[in-house]
Amino acid sequence: MVLACCVSAVLAVIAAYSFRRLRKYPLEKGIRLLSLVGIGPAAMRLPLMRIGNRFLLNIPVPKPFADQEIIEFCCTAPDGCSVKMIACRPAGRGSCPCLLYLHGGGFFSEAAPYHYTNLWEYAENTGCMAVMVRYRTSDRHPFPTPFADCAAALGYILSHSDELGIDRGRIVIGGDSAGGCLAASLSIWAREHRIHLCGQMLVYPVLDSSLSTASALAMTDSPLWNSRLSRRMWDIYLRDGDGGFPPCLVSPFSCTDFSGLPPSYIETAQHDSLRDEGNIYARRLSEAGVDVLLNDVRGACHGYDGLRHAGISRNAVRQRSEALKNFFYG
Repeated sequence: MVLACCVSAVLAVIAAYSFRRLRKYPLEKGIRLLSLVGIGPAAMRLPLMRIGNRFLLNIPVPKPFADQEIIEFCCTAPDGCSVKMIACRPAGRGSCPCLLYLHGGGFFSEAAPYHYTNLWEYAENTGCMAVMVRYRTSDRHPFPTPFADCAAALGYILSHSDELGIDRGRIVIGGDSAGGCLAASLSIWAREHRIHLCGQMLVYPVLDSSLSTASALAMTDSPLWNSRLSRRMWDIYLRDGDGGFPPCLVSPFSCTDFSGLPPSYIETAQHDSLRDEGNIYARRLSEAGVDVLLNDVRGACHGYDGLRHAGISRNAVRQRSEALKNFFYG
């Protein structure tokens, strides 16, 4: 009898929690159960991050499509360390456009398998070479190392474009979440170094270290990611300070001059604490005369495309691919 009462009480608590979460964060069919996933900052401990990264690094890179080939190469970062890149390109094709991609994961996590699978699909859909930068992550290497690694990767792509079969006049920088922050910062850096980019693709990007937007203030428990996790993420990323770098290369939201930045595709998610910083960033770019396509995905949360076979995720990958086609061939 006591056991039955305990079980009933537990089930009642679970049911109440589920009802509250599903009502508060009504996600689209196919990703609806993500509403139940709430994560607190206590989970973001450096030892756990390092264990997770060892696990991710041991997962084989997903296989490409039948008409694609995988190549690997390295560049040298400013501190002399090697930065690995894994690229997928159309087999047997000559010079092609390039998507230089910076994966998400709070700056502290290695790329997950779905990052690669999405990237291979962008390459398949657009005929580009898609390059994943395995920048050093903030669990061991805080700012500016991740950013410096990405800048070194862009420099390598440009200086070795002929041997890699890349059309250096058609390079897009892309990234999701924290990788979106690195991509936006790198676009600003490229402008200052007079490097031409034909586009940037920012998917539910991290942009604002101040966490001052309305969605950041309101969504402290949103699915998969929330503003409490963002605060912990920034504390880890910037634990050694900004290294004297301009603020806009740390937190792109602090940029005061958006003119001359590349045409942009910015995707945000309705139930994401990062939503408003992405939407505001898109508006600031547009006001500065930059061509911007803003895709504010309704019924979505941060990282929803990790469930790749959901209809909402498939549609997002198609829209990103169309934006890339416009950047490359428009």
